[in-house]
Amino acid sequence: MNYDLEDTIIAVSSPPGPGGIGIIRLSGTEALKIANRIFISVHESPVLNPRKMCFGHLVDLESGDKLDSGFICYFPS
Repeated sequence: MNYDLEDTIIAVSSPPGPGGIGIIRLSGTEALKIANRIFISVHESPVLNPRKMCFGHLVDLESGDKLDSGFICYFPS
């Protein structure tokens, strides 16, 4: 399979085994757009503040149900 450097990808970034937190990396040209659809800030603002941690909830796109809580941090290229 061929991948382009412009592809948007998601990958587990935490080390294997048990741990207190899980880290997921979302990278690529569509990353911010996707993050703003699946992550709802408790402050009800979009994830637009670069390099600032933001607490909120991951949500199911179809039902709107909260799946998990956590932090998101946006690093523009």
